[in-house]
Amino acid sequence: MRHLSEVPVARTNVCFEGKCTFSPGRRSYPHTGVTMTEQDVGAREQKTRSELLAALLDALKDALLALRPKTLFVTDGEMIRRIGIPEKLARAAIRALDENPQSGFPKKSALWGNRRYWPAVEVWFQERYDLETGSERRKPR
Repeated sequence: MRHLSEVPVARTNVCFEGKCTFSPGRRSYPHTGVTMTEQDVGAREQKTRSELLAALLDALKDALLALRPKTLFVTDGEMIRRIGIPEKLARAAIRALDENPQSGFPKKSALWGNRRYWPAVEVWFQERYDLETGSERRKPR
């Protein structure tokens, strides 16, 4: 059995300012004063499905981000995902920062399973790119 939204509309009652007529291929929403003209049913269904899928994927992404635990200590892989840089590029940059003692980049903590303290990583980026980190402005190291 097909869902009602999948059935093509051949004729629909069109109303505007209290006047109603039958018109082929039109849908009316009298409480808003809007009348929509039907287009090719296949194209409309495809567009509607792709729009619904995009909205569903956005909602799912938001829900998953909200459910993700806010961990304090992160592996390099998790840090790379949070930063949003391609892994190959990020690993090379991390290696260079770890080798340079003057970089000030947060080191891994053996106590916490060789993970980095995420808030310190965020502060490092804020200082490095000259963003304010509280009431006073700091210079990058």
